[in-house]
Parts: sequence; C-alpha cells; structure tokens
Amino acid sequence: MTVVTCSARRALGALLLSTLLAAPAGAQAPDDAREQPSGVDEAMRTLLPEGDALDPIGTGDTASLRDVPAPPTPPEDDPHDPTRGPLPAQLEVDEGDVLTAIPGVREARHRVDLRVEGALAEATVELQLISTARAPAEARYRLPLPEGGVPVGLEACRGERCRQGTWDTSGAYDDAVRARGPEEAEAEASGEPVMPVASLERSADGEGLVLRVAPVDRSATTIVRVRWAAPVETRGGVLRLRVPARGSDLRVAPARVTLRAPGLLNPALQRAPAQEGTVVDVDPWVDVEVAGRLPRGGAPRLEAQTFPCGEARCGLVRAAAGPREAEPEDVVLLVDASPSTFGPTRGRTAPALAALLAAMAPGSRVRAVAFAGRAEVIVGDAVAPGALPFATLARANAMELGSATRFEAAWRALEPWTRRGRLHAILVGDGGLTVGPDHAAAVREAEARGLRLSVLNVADRATRPPLRALAERLGGVVAEVGPEAQRATRGRETARLEEAVMRVFAPAVGEVVIRHGRQARSLGVLRAGEALTWSGRLSGQTRGRPRSGIGLLSLRVGEAREQRARWTDEGALAAWGRALARAPLRLAAVAAEDREAPPPERCDPRGPARRVSGVSSDAAPIALAEPRSCEPEAAETSEGGAGLGRAIPEETVLGMLRQRIVPVARGCFRRDRAGRTDYSVRAVFRFRLADREVIEADVEGEISDVLRACLLQAVDTLEVPRFSGTVVVRYPLYTERVPPPPTIVLEEEVLDVVDRVAGDTPAPGLELLER
Repeated sequence: MTVVTCSARRALGALLLSTLLAAPAGAQAPDDAREQPSGVDEAMRTLLPEGDALDPIGTGDTASLRDVPAPPTPPEDDPHDPTRGPLPAQLEVDEGDVLTAIPGVREARHRVDLRVEGALAEATVELQLISTARAPAEARYRLPLPEGGVPVGLEACRGERCRQGTWDTSGAYDDAVRARGPEEAEAEASGEPVMPVASLERSADGEGLVLRVAPVDRSATTIVRVRWAAPVETRGGVLRLRVPARGSDLRVAPARVTLRAPGLLNPALQRAPAQEGTVVDVDPWVDVEVAGRLPRGGAPRLEAQTFPCGEARCGLVRAAAGPREAEPEDVVLLVDASPSTFGPTRGRTAPALAALLAAMAPGSRVRAVAFAGRAEVIVGDAVAPGALPFATLARANAMELGSATRFEAAWRALEPWTRRGRLHAILVGDGGLTVGPDHAAAVREAEARGLRLSVLNVADRATRPPLRALAERLGGVVAEVGPEAQRATRGRETARLEEAVMRVFAPAVGEVVIRHGRQARSLGVLRAGEALTWSGRLSGQTRGRPRSGIGLLSLRVGEAREQRARWTDEGALAAWGRALARAPLRLAAVAAEDREAPPPERCDPRGPARRVSGVSSDAAPIALAEPRSCEPEAAETSEGGAGLGRAIPEETVLGMLRQRIVPVARGCFRRDRAGRTDYSVRAVFRFRLADREVIEADVEGEISDVLRACLLQAVDTLEVPRFSGTVVVRYPLYTERVPPPPTIVLEEEVLDVVDRVAGDTPAPGLELLER
C-alpha cells in the first residue's frame, strides 16, 4: 500500500511539472491559477497518507498535520492568553472499546502478572503506549476488573523518568494535563522526555478501571503500570479467578499473562496447566481464567489481618478447607414446576439435576417430586442415582401444578418418607417461595421430623429471603448456580456447575468464629472444599498501628488452633481499607505541589495556566482523549420510584380475578352456607403477584378454616402474565343474608276461590287465616 501511495504522489507531481513546462513563455496565467503550483504542493505535503512500518496505511496522519488550520475560535477565547491553559489541539479522536485517543496512538505491549494467594488475588498490569502522530496526545484506556476488585497502585514512565501514583481527590491530573509545565524547557535542554501524568479510577459502571495518561507522542514510549486486587472464589475445592475481557479493539495488544499460585495444586491458566514462569498470550476480547485446587483434607487454612480504613481499623479474615469425601444419604429432589420457572430457568434445570446426581456420594438413594401449588410424586421408590429415569425427571418442571410455589404442598409428599429415616430434600428451581397460612405449620412439622432442606437456584436472580430463611432453619445450604447452569446449557462446560453443586453435599468442618476483644461473631459453618471470608470495621478501634504489631482480632474454626491477626498498612489491604471506608478510589501520578495547589477561580475547559507537572504547551498542546466541560452535574433523581417495575393494567388484574376467583368463591360460600338463610360472611383476598405466580396469599376475615382453605384453592388457579415488579392485590368478597319470603294477603273474593279449591283441608304449606 505504501508503494502505491508513493507512486501516485510522484505521478501527480510529474504531471503538474510537465504541465507548467509545456505552457508558452509569454502566456498570462489566470489570476485564480497563479497559486496552483504552491497549493498543489501544500496538498501533496499535508493530505496524502504518510505511512511507516507501524502505520502502513497512514491512519495516524490526520493527527500529524501540525499546520492544518484549527477551526476558528471565538474572539473572546484568545489562544495566547497567559492566564489560562493552552488551547487544546482540535483533532479527531477515535473512541474504541478499550483505547480512546487520536489516530496513531496504539498499544505496543500488554503484560499481566497474576499472583493468587490467600483471600485476595493481586495483579500488575504493564501497558506500553506508542504514537506515530506528531501531536502529543492523552490516552484513555479501559482496564477490566474482577468483581469486587479495587485499584492498588499506579506508575507512569517515559524513558527513565517515572511518577508514582498516590490517592487523590483534588482533580490535580485534569489540571496538569491541560496546563503548561516549567519542566518543558529543562527537559528539552537535557534531551530527556517530559515526565508523564496519569490517573486511575473506577469506571462509571463500576465494572472496570479507567486509566488516563499523557503525553503519548513519537518522542518517547509511555509505560504505565497498574496494580489491582480482587477477592477469589472457592467452591468444590477449586479456587477460581476470572478477569473479564478488555474488548474488541484492534489498537490494543494481546496480553502476555503469567501466574504465580503458591499453595495451590494443579494451577491452570486459560484451562491449561501453568507452572511459575509460564506465559500465555490472550486476545483482548477473551476472558483471563485462573484455577487451582486446594489440597485434600487437613486442617483448615486460616488468615487474619488488620489494617487502617479511614479513621478506624478494619479486619480481613479467611478460613478455607480442602475437599473431603461426602457421606451417603437419602435424597429427595424437589423440582419446582411453578409458572415463574418458565423461560431460561426451565432449560437450566436438566443440567443442574444431572450435576446433582453425579455429585451424590456412592451408596446414596434418591426419590423425586414435582411441586408448585400442589405436589406430584415422580419417583416414589428410593433408587440409586444412576437408576433414576432422567428423561422423566427432566420434564417434571413442565407439569401443570398450579400458580404458586408452596412448601406445604411438597411437605405432604415428603412426610410419609420422613417416618423411615432422615431425609435431605434438595429444591431445584428459581429461588421463589409462596408463603401461605399453612406454611408455618408445615415448617414446624418438617423441623420436628429432622428434614434437611437445601436449595439449588438456577435462575439469574438471588434466592428470595423466605426460601433462604427456610433452608437455614432446616439445616441446609443455598447454592446460587444460575451462570454456571447457563454455561452448561449452552454446551460450553460443566466443570463450574459440578463444583458449585458439590456444596450441597460437602460435609461440615466446623463453625467459623472471629473474636475481637470480648466480642465474638459467627460466620457460619465452613464446609469442605470452600472458604469463608469476612472484612469490615472493628468496633471500638481507632486508627493506628498496634504496639505489638499483632491486632486484637483472632479467628477459630471449631476446635482448631486460634489464628491471631497481623497488622499491615500498605499494599492491597490499604486499598481494601479505603473501599471499606467508602473513600474515593482514585490514584493520580502528579507532582505533590499540584495536589496542594488552590483550584482555579473559575471553571475553564482550557485548565489553569501552569502546574508543576503540566505537560501541555502553546507550541504543542495536548490532544485530549475527551474534552473537559464546565457543565453542572446532573441533579440527583429522586429515589421515590426506586424498585418500581412495569406492572400490569388494573383491568387485566380485575378480569383475571372475576374469571378465576369469583366462580370458585361462589362454590365455597354455597357449601359453607349449607342452606342457612341468616348466613352473612365477608372475606378479603390478600396476595402478591410476581414472576408469573402468586408469591404470598392469605384470606382475611372471621371465617372458618375450612372456608379459608377452599378460597385459597382459587388463588393457585390464577394464570399470572409476565411483568416486572410486584403487584399487591386486596380483593373483598361478601355474602348477604337471604330475606324471609313475602306474606301474601288474600282478599274476600280470592278466599272463596281458595276454599272451593282447597276444600276443608288446606293444602300442605298453605295457611288459611280466619276472616
């Protein structure tokens, strides 16, 4: 491409030269053509592509035209005003998924060093930015961050000159990138590049980090090092960390990733074994995945540290236990067939059931029940997991069993089996539960029988509080496996789903208790193959290093040895403390004097005139990645409507009640009346609709239990349409007394006729009054 461009350029020049030589010597050129040779030369010099080895098609040339006239500026915006910053370069900016800067700026190298050990994983990311453009530029780079991660460190270098980032709330970077700097003349005289400035903060959506750095130009390579920390996840004896993909951007380099994972067995990077020193190249649009296994058995691994968080002192504790063999048990699979499971949840149920059957300990026996508003037994005889008719089980969630998710309905099917021994019921569904008047009695009876209830939630939403509380009361666990089940449904992998499901059968190791002074707090039961982590503020503590270097925080699992906390005030835990204190998580690599400089008297998009770490100038102003504006911040919206969804029209609800509730209610009232004429009853239906079903229902009023149970049956027949949010319904129904039959007064002439018809003996039911 470069050869063709140069050939076209020479051909154009030769053509113009031959035209001038062929013109008669005495000919007078028109006025509008006198400047043509210089004009054409100017166009050839500035507008034709200017490529090189790094930019073969000349995409960066539009930013190399230093002599292209800038758009006219308003008269009041003097570009040479010494009291204001230089006028920013008016150049086109390319906004990519990852990199935002003028054309010609790109990433030459991207390196990620990961260390996974303990409660937090730490990463050092090194970026090398180069430019083929003549104009110095600011680069905006979006870095991915694992869920719950925090920025830890920042360093920006050009050549041998570097700046270290520190926590900043002054906005000093935005001033420095637009201001003139006193170092420019000194740097040019010494031949060294200008020291860069940079900032690092969370993105607006909270799912990544935004790095800004300047200047990036062809005079020197700009290198930025970013450090972040994030919590790791441990399930099924496997520790995992996922770093989201950066994005599809052809101007960024693939990542060269290395991994160090001391204490883990079989560490893997991108699903391949990775020993220390192994380098794996990962494209920008691919997630970085790390995994490693905990050693089997042994004592729990304990970690406890204290660190500053604002004006207080905080703590971080972690207890991890290796996987152990589970004990065989009698299991009942409760398949949720309620309407709320319609959609993706029903497709995820089959892989979740298969993972459950595969995770059961040898010697276990299993039954199956489908339930919603009522229950139906699918497999009543206890069989081995491999002998269960899986095809029938996988279709159980499509059965029509009512418009509710009632535990009391499932309990009626489970109750006969609990008389034979201890049962472990595992509810596979979307995490919803309907609470009715019979719910509490069923829970008490199940608790007395020793039923253990666990929940496997395959939906994207979190398990509802009523169901979570029920599982905790009955000694079970709650496993949220929606994303893992979705990956298995699409055929990507089943390993993560199998790891998550193992939590349901993992044996308990012991209760995790943390002690602080005289206070004790339980973190729950630690199960084999898992880790429990807690971080937060320690009450009654003030900021400062303990005299002994050992904090007053301690951790114990069951009867194991107590682990006392160590104090630290640097590195990842210092950043974690800022997050706990809700302090701004923004780092800036600028001169210390600029952080203490007073802010400009007025908001100016051009910035202040000078800063100690200023990188712009009148001769070579910085081409900003995004313009700074002085528009006022948007007013905060009222939270009065927070949580409201798009419900269904009132007419739809009323029509549904008239069609489904009223006919059933009439039959219930008629049976309860039993022919009584003085019968008068008022009942109020109170229920909540969400997720295509009834999540709570009751009937209020002074009525009998038989009538209440009859009326509640009408609720389970509702066909609730899909909508967002929750609809609360109060629907009153009442009956009136039957009035007594009217008395008919007969006149004299009518009585004569009646006497002739009835005779001396009145007809049955007819009373003759004396005249």
